[in-house]
Amino acid sequence: MATRKPLSHDDYTVGWICALPVEAAAGKAMLDDEHQPLRQEKHDHNKYTLGRVGCHNVVVTCLPAGVPGTNAAAIVATQMLRTFTQIRFCLMVGTGGGVPSHEHDIRLGDVAVGLSVVQYDFGKTVQGGKFHHTGLSNRPPYFLLAVVSELRAKHMLEGTDLSGHLSRAFEKYTKMAATFAFPGQEHDFIYESDFDHPEGLADCSQCDKQRLVPRSTRPVQEPIIHYGPIASGNQVMRHGATREKLRKQEGVVCFEMEAAGLVDVFPCLVVRGICNYCDSHKNQKWQPYAAVTAACFAKEFLSEIDAVHVQEVRTAADTTETFHAISRTQPQNTSFQTSSPLPLAESRQMHTGAYQLDSSSNSALADLSRLNNQKISNHAHGMAGDLSHLTPRKRQHRGSPVIV
Repeated sequence: MATRKPLSHDDYTVGWICALPVEAAAGKAMLDDEHQPLRQEKHDHNKYTLGRVGCHNVVVTCLPAGVPGTNAAAIVATQMLRTFTQIRFCLMVGTGGGVPSHEHDIRLGDVAVGLSVVQYDFGKTVQGGKFHHTGLSNRPPYFLLAVVSELRAKHMLEGTDLSGHLSRAFEKYTKMAATFAFPGQEHDFIYESDFDHPEGLADCSQCDKQRLVPRSTRPVQEPIIHYGPIASGNQVMRHGATREKLRKQEGVVCFEMEAAGLVDVFPCLVVRGICNYCDSHKNQKWQPYAAVTAACFAKEFLSEIDAVHVQEVRTAADTTETFHAISRTQPQNTSFQTSSPLPLAESRQMHTGAYQLDSSSNSALADLSRLNNQKISNHAHGMAGDLSHLTPRKRQHRGSPVIV
């Protein structure tokens, strides 16, 4: 239920971005209180839900329906920061595909937290038509990684409270459990990476059970949190052999489609609930539960951050302006690298040619183009990139934000 007294735009310091409605619903369920909506900038076409998580005022938004990918995520974030100029960082919260290994016994419903993000479909086509991956790796800001370390240590001693957050959400939204409840371990299985799903079959009921990877049953239902690199690109990964190849090359724990559009521009932490294993056997059965486990972790993460500490961090908008200033002082990069599809990975771009960008989106894309040129230039010259957003700045005298 919305509170009576609306806050100002400057009172909101955390952005929460989702790609799908099911992810946005899970995010909204984590709000301790919901606030009244505020007036938006003329060219901001995002839809926002405003509320409080712990001591933080949070802005929740979702990508437009049917418009996934890294560019769409960056445009949504850019418009959000133009309306809510005091946002310090964003959380990209939703679902992704897990990459199990001997080090990470990843199961459906577990959570992957990105210690870095690799754009795996960024590279060039070389002699013989082979795709050479040159994707850049970017990390969240140090202050977010410090919170990750603190929370990780706390979980080692005390365990997580993800199930508690989920139970409280189900109590608040009584119809939610029918969609977001745990599907059951009997529906969690993974096939050998070189065994593709037979064409024409709607489910795995006729798949060769001899090709299943043997795994022990977990004694408890509580999701496990995995930390490591997350692979991001503009296509759905649905091929076990390609998944394994990139796991060996990059050590990734998860694949997703939006993060690469954010982390190289905005202060951002990526949180993904595991809903499939990036192979041809994937389905949507686990998507709601995975979305809500990721949202539960995001809520627990925010509970570890002090509101005063957040106020001492530079705004995300200031960080973006710093990148712009650097970009204008650098010579134009005349070499081009393209986002090219990996072999046997299914494209998820839908109706791209029919998607008309308004003036604000074109402006956002122009900004992102300049930032991308700088990113490529820095990579080519061995530069680590701009770290100015890690330095606390003296706050402007706008008054402390109100927490409702």
